[in-house]
Amino acid sequence: MSATPPEHRDATRLLAAEAAWARAGAGRLVLLRGATGTGRTTVLEGAVTDALAHGMRVLRARCSPRDQAVPYATVLQLMAPVPEFGDTAFAGDERANAELFRRVLHSYADRAPLLIAVDDVHRADPASHRWLVESARHVDRLRILLVATERSQYDVDPPAPGLTHTLSPALVRTLTLAPLTANSAAELVRSAHPDAPAPWIDDCVRAGAGNPLLLRALLDDLGAGRHPTVPRTSAALYPGAYPAAVSWWLDSAGPATGEVARALAALDEGWDEGTPRDLPSGRATCPADELAAVIAELAGVDAARVTGWLTAMSGLGVLRPDPDGRPRYAHPLLRDAVLTGVPAARDRK
Repeated sequence: MSATPPEHRDATRLLAAEAAWARAGAGRLVLLRGATGTGRTTVLEGAVTDALAHGMRVLRARCSPRDQAVPYATVLQLMAPVPEFGDTAFAGDERANAELFRRVLHSYADRAPLLIAVDDVHRADPASHRWLVESARHVDRLRILLVATERSQYDVDPPAPGLTHTLSPALVRTLTLAPLTANSAAELVRSAHPDAPAPWIDDCVRAGAGNPLLLRALLDDLGAGRHPTVPRTSAALYPGAYPAAVSWWLDSAGPATGEVARALAALDEGWDEGTPRDLPSGRATCPADELAAVIAELAGVDAARVTGWLTAMSGLGVLRPDPDGRPRYAHPLLRDAVLTGVPAARDRK
């Protein structure tokens, strides 16, 4: 999957244009948003490569949940390559440290244009998050392009305020990466398997669910001719990149969303078997609000958030309506991967 999907090209062009402005002394914050697996990191890596090719220095950090308990963990990652930073004596309070970091950063940027690349900024420790917000207020007159990626996906648990929540729109360019269209996904499958028949390609597209991460993992598992048909169960895949990607996708969404996703998968599986599992009055179909209420009860969450999640996942391509109007997983393999690791007794409670 070396081809660049059209959904990434606008972001690539935007970053190239903003980098040119930064080299001329008009910096900016660019925020790349998108659902899990839509390619935020891939686009950011492209921006790093382009910046280096144009003579810019690069400071980069990748945020992690384990950073949360370490003040300035993200800033320390960013500043590690700066020679002067190793001799810096830290102050005792956050405000003084923040100003010290900013002086070192501005001095470094005076010598050459600078790209600051922060991946998964929503996972940054609170002190670094505040420092990045405040730094963004001052980059418009500097040779600094600050690019951050941020997860943007509807979860059952409401998200915390994003990086740009308190910033003027004049200081920020925001671009949200869209899911792959069916045509884009098919092009990517054909780039990896030029001789594949149309039904096989269509199956891959549905199992990829508009998500570059899932599609890439699936193609890794399918390999060159190992599977004449796309399996319906994760057990048939080796080395298991696809179920691992689905698991990571669920983990990124949080435990409440994971419970909702698995509850829907269990119902979906029952519909395949002709079993009206857990639906009101034993009916095989029910209105969307009743279905959301059933899932909410199974998962122990707010029904209104479940309704929002079903709508959002349908928009992303993860879910598709069946002839009865029920939201179902785009492919049985995706449903099975969601259920992977759930004990059978719990799956069928």
